[in-house]
This record gives sequence, C-alpha cells and structure tokens, in this order.
Amino acid sequence: MYKWERSTARPIAQGRSGRIFNVHCVSDGSGLNGEYIQKQFNTNKSVKSFLKELDCQRRAAEIGIAPIIRDFSATHKEGAFMVMDQCSYTLLQLIKEQQGLYVEQLAQIKSLYEGLDQLGIQHNDANIGNIMVINDGEYARLKLIDFGMATTVTGKTNDASWKLLRFRIQREVNTFTPPLLQQK
Repeated sequence: MYKWERSTARPIAQGRSGRIFNVHCVSDGSGLNGEYIQKQFNTNKSVKSFLKELDCQRRAAEIGIAPIIRDFSATHKEGAFMVMDQCSYTLLQLIKEQQGLYVEQLAQIKSLYEGLDQLGIQHNDANIGNIMVINDGEYARLKLIDFGMATTVTGKTNDASWKLLRFRIQREVNTFTPPLLQQK
C-alpha cells in the first residue's frame, strides 16, 4: 500500500458520502509522481457499498470515462478511501471560466453516459459536480466521478440522467450572456 500525504488541510470538495483532498504519494519508488485526488469516505459507509462504488468507477475508468484509481483501502482507520488521477476542476468551474459550454464539450458529456450504457452501469447521480475536467494541454477531457449511487443494469438506462444533466447545465449556463452552444 502506498503512503499518501494531503497537499492541503482543507478538502477541495465535500459531498454526502465524504470529502476530496489533493494528495501526493510519499512512498519511495512508487512511480506515482505528481498530484492525485483522494476521496475520503465518511466512516458510516459500509465496505460492501464502498467496493460496489470502486468496481463501477474502475470499469468506467477502463474505457476512459472516469479517472483511473491508483490506490484504495476499505479498512482505513479514518474510513475508506480511494486515490484517483488528478482532476483540474469541476464542470461548473469550466462553464464559469468559458462563460458557457462548447458544442464539443456537451457532446463529450453525452458520450460519458453512452459509455455507461455500454458497461451496464446506471450512475443515478447526474449533477454538474460529478463531472470533472482534466486539462491535457489545450484539450479539456471530461470525466465522471462519484459512483456511490450507481447500480448495474441491462439495456440503455442513462438517457433520463443525460436529459436531467443537460437541463441542469442549461440552467447554469443561462447565467451568462453567451449562448450555451458556442462554436470553438
């Protein structure tokens, strides 16, 4: 198991199931250089629930729609945790920074949910806070996080989640003057 050290004392995000911190690996020879994010779960989360979330996110990461999990513990003294690749910021921050959302970005969000359908995973928590941005030079890749409410299903099931999320994005973007679907 790797040893992780928090880069800041305060969480960068907090939700119902836990808190997210920036961390870096302090183990010698780990090969895990740089910053990562650690989701520290509340102590009341069951091991079974944690392992289900971990499995769903791992499967989503295999096809590139969630950050890769680098480490985890279901028995940590302060509660379960998982460490995943660093995300730059949330979709909400991206919308505010750009003062809108590009057509390509909206298409990328829809493809995240289509990817979940291929895996047979229903995310069940469609909100702007669960889409993270990973900056790759000029290109911002979007990733889904927080699979705590996810279930495994058969067939196309994420269409309603996608429609709800699109509505929430539209509502957020309407606070800016530029139109939602800008051309890049």
